[in-house]
Amino acid sequence: MQYRTNTINGIFFNIQSFFSKGHARSIKAKKNIAASFVTKGLNVFIGLLLVPMAINYVNPTQYGIWLTLSSIIGWFNLFDLGLGNGLRIKLSEAMAVNDVKQARIYISTTYFILTLMMLGIYILFIFINPVLNWALILNADSSLTEELKLLTFYLITFFAVRLVVDLVKTILIADQKIALNGFIGLISNIISLFAVIVLTHTTSGSLLYLGISYSAIPLIIGLIASLILYIKKYKQYRPSVKYINLSKTKDLANLGLKFFFIQITAIIIFSSDNIIITQVLNPLEVTKYNIAQKYFSIILAFYVVVLVPFVPAYAEAYFKNELEWIKSIVRKSQKFWLLSVGIVLIMMVFSNSFYKIWIGEEIQISILLSFFMGLNVIINMWSSIYAPLINGIGKISLSLYLSGFSIILNIPLSIYFAKNLGLGSVGVILATIFCVGLVSIFTCIQFYKIINNSSAGIWNR
Repeated sequence: MQYRTNTINGIFFNIQSFFSKGHARSIKAKKNIAASFVTKGLNVFIGLLLVPMAINYVNPTQYGIWLTLSSIIGWFNLFDLGLGNGLRIKLSEAMAVNDVKQARIYISTTYFILTLMMLGIYILFIFINPVLNWALILNADSSLTEELKLLTFYLITFFAVRLVVDLVKTILIADQKIALNGFIGLISNIISLFAVIVLTHTTSGSLLYLGISYSAIPLIIGLIASLILYIKKYKQYRPSVKYINLSKTKDLANLGLKFFFIQITAIIIFSSDNIIITQVLNPLEVTKYNIAQKYFSIILAFYVVVLVPFVPAYAEAYFKNELEWIKSIVRKSQKFWLLSVGIVLIMMVFSNSFYKIWIGEEIQISILLSFFMGLNVIINMWSSIYAPLINGIGKISLSLYLSGFSIILNIPLSIYFAKNLGLGSVGVILATIFCVGLVSIFTCIQFYKIINNSSAGIWNR
């Protein structure tokens, strides 16, 4: 009994030591990672539950239509012109030197500019939406025309407001409160799960109801979180009209516009997949593609949980010239990547068995699609080791040029592989792998140039 007690005490002591020893920045990151693992684990579990529930509530084809439509609405993220990322970097700089006034000016100015932009774009959409044939755009049955038009109106409305509301999450990231940010998302997912359960038992399958529940709930939770955070934790950063300084727009825009073009690339590469598949093939293939994508995103989600807390930490360390700390974290990240690759390989082997348990046998997914989806995740995880520093300190000119090249290449390559070579959805993910792989090579090279103080020219801008 005494031995067992000592063993348990020893385990708790080792855990406590792990979270209390080391650089203060590392300790904060460890705590964020531990808390984020819990929230991310629950988010992944809920996400896995939601997929079969949503498919059963509507049907596989309509679910594919929903996925494609949500991808298009996701392009709305572009309309912040990268201001959120510009704000994050400026906040990291201000918080590193405890300049509360400067931070509040940047926050207030960003809220003001983004609100005006969203209002203008939303008014424009109100006039355009009635003439858009969403059934044709989504390759859906013409009987869904009016329902899709109404659904799109609600989605754009919620999304435009949410883009402004979610700026509070930028503050959480800049303040290295990654776990709290994840907790807000967890609450939204839990309520969304209950909403789908209620819809399943009280209504017949409806894309309109499904879309509204998925988009309205995160907005409501975001509004509540913003109010609580600005009243309590971030009272000193609360946006105010008197702190709006339009002369700071240039500082935000210089960085923001670069991130804007990089965002365009990310959205085109990842979101256009659904549109290409639904047009070249059909909405059902979109469902298959996204099921495989969500399966392999499980490991990517946990992998990112470990790395995301270091995004603002890298920026703080770089601005304080603590490069050795960054190097030590990257070496550990590389070891973690090797472990994660092994897990992805195991997931590839057991993918079909998992699909049958998760979705059932109604939807069949090819082993080739699973293989290349896993390979895509491996490349993304590798790139995620080095990109946080580059993005965190704003040296993204090279990324900007690579993004432009990827935009030119990705869509025609996806269509050629999928249609002309007859590879279907496998061809789409192959095109993505090619573009992401190319960018990751240059990202790795730039990281080592920066960290070894040998970057010059475009490598240092």
